[in-house]
Amino acid sequence: MSKKTTAIIIDDEQEARDVLCRLLQKFPEIEVVDQLADVDLGIVSFLKYKPDIVFLDVQMPKKDGFEFINHLQDNIVNTTIIFITAYHKYAIEAIKHSAFDYLLKPINQNELKATLERYWEANNRNNLQVDIQHLLQNLNNKQKIKLNTRNGFELVKPEDILYLEADHNYTRIYCSKGKNTLSTLNLKKLEDLLKEYPFFLRISRSTIINTNYLSTFDRTSKKCLLFSNSKAYELKVSREKLKDFDSLV
Repeated sequence: MSKKTTAIIIDDEQEARDVLCRLLQKFPEIEVVDQLADVDLGIVSFLKYKPDIVFLDVQMPKKDGFEFINHLQDNIVNTTIIFITAYHKYAIEAIKHSAFDYLLKPINQNELKATLERYWEANNRNNLQVDIQHLLQNLNNKQKIKLNTRNGFELVKPEDILYLEADHNYTRIYCSKGKNTLSTLNLKKLEDLLKEYPFFLRISRSTIINTNYLSTFDRTSKKCLLFSNSKAYELKVSREKLKDFDSLV
């Protein structure tokens, strides 16, 4: 190939960007022109370089990879998006059904090679806008979970859940917009339902929090503070769960 394939990497983890760069060095046809740690910087870089490939992390703080995709609807160029993800069964299904390619973390050299070969075989495709529309539609269809209630059920987006608290054999679900729902599912069943979403963390026998709303954690008082819509929620952390906060960034 006379012309190199240009690429940018958008991933909030420095180590993940470094690993992917090292793997891509084994492909002289690829030139990584930029690396970014968040979606906003990624958008600026994308508009500047108009790369052939964007390696895009799915889960990032503040804005995720799908928000980057949403922005592309108004800035379509002949670009291939390759998602990078370590989780989210529903997201992977949506990606697969929308003709996008993806790599699972930790990235394997052989899988990267196969992905690039698929890209080179199909790089004459120019229907990114159609693929984006399909992806957003598929995500929208899969992003709500069903919560059984006494009178029926409610559909809730997992990212809108602030925390869950056991209420005898039921569970009270507190949402970020101030609403709360009593589900007839017990906390263990809801924990199983939410296990594919890595931002949920069990902090005691009776409470699960969404760490995206976590503001502070005090090891001495064994309490954590969630913050949403200018309101703070103080919750008790059990002694055996204290160590789980060490792995949070």
